[in-house]
Amino acid sequence: MRSIPYSVDSVRGLADSIETLGLLQNLIVHTLADGQSGVAAGGRRLTALQLLAQEGRLAADHTVMVKRVSDDIAALASVAENEQRAAMHPAEQIAGFRTLAGQGKTPAQTGDALGFGSRHVQRMLKLANLAPSLMEKLAQDELTVEQCQALCLEDDPARQVEVFENVKAS
Repeated sequence: MRSIPYSVDSVRGLADSIETLGLLQNLIVHTLADGQSGVAAGGRRLTALQLLAQEGRLAADHTVMVKRVSDDIAALASVAENEQRAAMHPAEQIAGFRTLAGQGKTPAQTGDALGFGSRHVQRMLKLANLAPSLMEKLAQDELTVEQCQALCLEDDPARQVEVFENVKAS
C-alpha cells in the first residue's frame, strides 16, 4: 500500500539496528495471484534485510520470520502498521538512552543500534540529569525538550526546579 519510497537514511538506520539486534518484528505476507508472497507490512524491514545481504552483512539464505495473512487482512495490516507507528516520546528516549549508557553503551553504539545519530543520543543523554519533577513535566508535554535543555545548563536538579518555578512565576 505504501507509495512513497523509504529514505536511504531510514533504511540504513534500520539495517544497522537489525544487524545489531536482529529482526524484532515479523514481515506480514500474503499470497499474490501468481503464487508468490507479497509483503503487506514490513516493506522497510525487507528493504533493510536486502541491504544487509547485498553488503555481505547478512547471509543471503538467512531465515526471516513471517506471518502469512489473507488478502483482506493484508490491506488492513499495511495501513495499520504505517498509520499506528509513533515515535518514542523524548522522555522515554532519555530514560532508554540512560539505561543503555548505564549498561556501558556509547552514544554511537546506542545510535547505531536504534537508528539515531550519536549527536542526538548525546543531546538526549544531557537531559538525563533533569530533575525528576521536571522530567515528569516533559513526559506530560508541559515542558519542551528545548526548555529542558536550557534548564540542564544548571547541573543541580534542585536549582533547575528553582529556576523553572521563578520563570513560571514571572
